[in-house]
Amino acid sequence: MIFQALDSKAECLGIYADGNIQLEDINWEALSATWRYSPSLQACKGVLDYAYVASSGATLRDSCPGNLTVEFAAAEGKMRAFFRALQASKVSLDENCFFELVPEKFLKDYYNIRNEICYHILNSYEKPRNYKFLSSVHEMLEDISAQDLNIAPAELKANFHQVKTRNFYKKLLKMKPNVRYNLYGTKTGRLTTLKNTFPALTLDRDHRCVLKPKNDLFVELDYNGAEIRTLLALSGKPQPNEDIHEWNLTNCARSLTTRSEMKVRFFAWLYNPTASDYMLEKYYDKNVSLEYWNGEEVKTPYGRVIASDRHHALNYLVQSTTSDLVLEKAIEAHDVLSDKKSKICFTVHDSIVIDYSMEDRASLTSIVNTLRDTRFGNFNVNVSAGKNYGNLKEITWK
Repeated sequence: MIFQALDSKAECLGIYADGNIQLEDINWEALSATWRYSPSLQACKGVLDYAYVASSGATLRDSCPGNLTVEFAAAEGKMRAFFRALQASKVSLDENCFFELVPEKFLKDYYNIRNEICYHILNSYEKPRNYKFLSSVHEMLEDISAQDLNIAPAELKANFHQVKTRNFYKKLLKMKPNVRYNLYGTKTGRLTTLKNTFPALTLDRDHRCVLKPKNDLFVELDYNGAEIRTLLALSGKPQPNEDIHEWNLTNCARSLTTRSEMKVRFFAWLYNPTASDYMLEKYYDKNVSLEYWNGEEVKTPYGRVIASDRHHALNYLVQSTTSDLVLEKAIEAHDVLSDKKSKICFTVHDSIVIDYSMEDRASLTSIVNTLRDTRFGNFNVNVSAGKNYGNLKEITWK
């Protein structure tokens, strides 16, 4: 049965299904599909179809069939009017359930149209090859987005002599204290953040101090040389156990440069198709992309299909595969923490940041091992911890 959640908040349980508003005694097992996941749908997480994912991130308006276009536009207009009225009345939707604030007739009319659009998508769109994986990522990201960050703007004042800090402070006072991701922000699948939400992916290092944990510590689990290790894995090569940049320094440069210079040299070679480096090419194979590129598209191990020319094929293959590997392991860590006080606070490219409670210390080893054990073999994971996001110190973890 197709249905719609009446509110995204976990404490505001209510759905529209089969012509009725249901607030109590909801038969979760009878529900099969909706527009998108929200934390209020925890009871049927992992089993629903999402029209949003099936449409590859299209909007309801873009996916609306022609016979419903006028009707849906009118319903959306009424919805915006309700939001404006609530805002003008200073009624907080964070503290109230939306469905208690608007007429029931409107809810039925509006959500019935949404059901029809979902039915149209699920019965006429071809689902992406990686639909199941994307649905799991979507659920995890929506759970993360529902968590308020502990933001301390006053921590920025020490750097108020910098124009960039003063500008960020002004923006911080207006933005929502959540990290909300766009699953479809890039062609490779690397995440972006939505406008007016906390910019975890692009946060300046000088501004990280504004984030403090709600529990005891931030713990960051960061893959060591994730893209380099992905290239090795795709090429069928073994993974070095030590720091990958130090390994490259010893084996590909005869220690005649520094670690940081070796890192720059490697990526300059990797993502320039015409670049040549004899020592790196003894261990790394850039032509591995030809196994995943058919002349028009790159097809990754995670089922993504990315339009590409030869020039970009390796870049898209490695970046997309690495991004999905991190998301795959983040989902597993998120599941481990599902009944714990500790939670994934956000993900940043090749790392996940956990708002960590000391009472969950027994689970941390399991999570570190979960991240290390990838479908491509054992990837090294660096572990850092600290009382704020701007002051994380690496710790030894065996």
